Amino acid sequence: MRPKTALSAAAAGGLLLLGSPGAGLARSALEHARTESIIEGERAAGIRLGDSEDDVIAVLGGPPGRTERLQDGARADLVYAFRDPSGDWDLTIRVTFTSYEMGVEAIQLIIGRRPPAAPPYRGRTTRGYRPGEPMERARALYGSPDGTVLTSPGSAALWWYREAGLVFLPGETVERDRHETRFVVLNPYLSPDDLVRLVADR
Repeated sequence: MRPKTALSAAAAGGLLLLGSPGAGLARSALEHARTESIIEGERAAGIRLGDSEDDVIAVLGGPPGRTERLQDGARADLVYAFRDPSGDWDLTIRVTFTSYEMGVEAIQLIIGRRPPAAPPYRGRTTRGYRPGEPMERARALYGSPDGTVLTSPGSAALWWYREAGLVFLPGETVERDRHETRFVVLNPYLSPDDLVRLVADR
């Protein structure tokens, strides 16, 4: 894994890539990632569970803006953060590893927008759910969650569908004029301890 780098900003074809060294992310790679379907327990943003760091870099068109090491170095997250120049939306793709041998273990999307802007991630799950849709829609497609998890103290509870390999916030949180949601693809049938290890912010 690469060492953590300072946060910087770079223009990328009408988008801002936050924290990108060098030329930044190719616009075509980002546009592809934003429209990719989500396959439960398997993939999102064009990244598959089990992919290597090199695979992730190839899919997303360049190295991450930063690498975060969490849990005393036992977990490393490659973080790609993008923002529309207008400030109407932002998208963070956080790719989690706990070992090179296992490859990618979680793919997290953090999706922010300022209404009336549409959410920047346009892909849907195989059942037709789009990140940010309300809890009634989530429940109609997936039923009741198997449990809930907090990514940090005081955060909104995310719904966990253990068999599907999904964790997400149904709907959006609202703070001032910014709406945000989270969506995570991970392996099915994880233990509660492994779930927390992979989705906790710290």
